Parts: sequence; C-alpha cells; structure tokens
Amino acid sequence: MPVLLSTNETCIGADQREELTTVTVPALVVQGDADRSAPIEQTGRRTHALLPDSRLVVIEGTGHGLCMSDPDRYSRELLAFANAWSTCRPGRR
Repeated sequence: MPVLLSTNETCIGADQREELTTVTVPALVVQGDADRSAPIEQTGRRTHALLPDSRLVVIEGTGHGLCMSDPDRYSRELLAFANAWSTCRPGRR
C-alpha cells in the first residue's frame, strides 16, 4: 500500500504542462465526461490544448474507467486514430 500511495502522490504532484507542448507526434486524448476523479475540464481538455497535434474524444456518460464502461467505443477510437496516423506518416511505404 505505501508504494501505491507514493506513486499516486507523485503522479498527482507532477506538472508536465511544459513537456506536453514539446510532443512532436500526433496524440489522442480519450476521456469520459463523467470522470469524477479527473474531471475533463481540469485534465482532458487542458491536455488536449497543450498538445500541438492532438485529437480529443469525449465519451459521453463514462467515468474514469471508460475502457471498461464503453470498451467498444474506446477500442474503435484507438483503432481509428492508429490507422489514420499510420497511413499519413512521412516515409511510409
């Protein structure tokens, strides 16, 4: 339990806003709009705004475990993003 609490403390206290602005690859931000532990206005939307080339997908009615509450939609979004990115990469044959 102490390791879990320490890890959680580190993650919550880390400020990675500056690093996010330097990401040079497309990014997908997927979040549920009913996430109580990480509200979308404080997390997903801000992350999306900081990432230079990102796409925000909001899955309505889902919380923090959206990959469990709507796994089909979550999987579709991940696959669509991966497929779109893999077909538009420079140098791809």
